[in-house]
Amino acid sequence: MPPLVFALLASFFWGMTPIFEKLALVHASPLVALTLRSLIATACLAVLTLLSGGFRELGDLPMRTFVWITVASLTVTTGVLLYFYALKADLASRVVPISGSYLLFTSLIALLVLHEQITAARLLGTVLIVFGVLLVR
Repeated sequence: MPPLVFALLASFFWGMTPIFEKLALVHASPLVALTLRSLIATACLAVLTLLSGGFRELGDLPMRTFVWITVASLTVTTGVLLYFYALKADLASRVVPISGSYLLFTSLIALLVLHEQITAARLLGTVLIVFGVLLVR
């Protein structure tokens, strides 16, 4: 399947997710909801990794990979927890676009850390998304 199809399908599933999270947060605190979500995701991923034979790969990974995965896990957990607090307190239709402005930070950090080039078209797209976020608030 082409990468664009994967990205569009991911967007579709991510688009549904806040609705279910908002419904879950009616009776659960953000911390408990995130913990439960993480446990369910971990169980699903463990089964998929087991079925695909991916656990054999773990022994071959360099320590640097574990460090980067740990850092990424800490940053995503912090971000999702803050997002859950916002989602519990405000409208999903307002919180999701604002939290979606992370691409501005991704673009800047990718430029500084990964030395990725930012084209004029990508910069314009990022600016338009930021303006869209300002309109939603």
